[in-house]
Amino acid sequence: MNNILEKIEKKLDKVISNLKNINNKELTKPIDDLEGIKGTIIAFDIVRLSSQVGWNEKKENKYE
Repeated sequence: MNNILEKIEKKLDKVISNLKNINNKELTKPIDDLEGIKGTIIAFDIVRLSSQVGWNEKKENKYE
């Protein structure tokens, strides 16, 4: 899954870069939308990785 997300992120980076190079003000919204999709993928990846490491699991307080 991680490899697929990395491939999607790289393709989004390329599309975003190509759209920015066109320098058309009408493309601002689609560029923002694509960057939002990329942000969602990155956030999902962080949550997934943190659960593998155990960062987002609830821990009992050992000092109670």
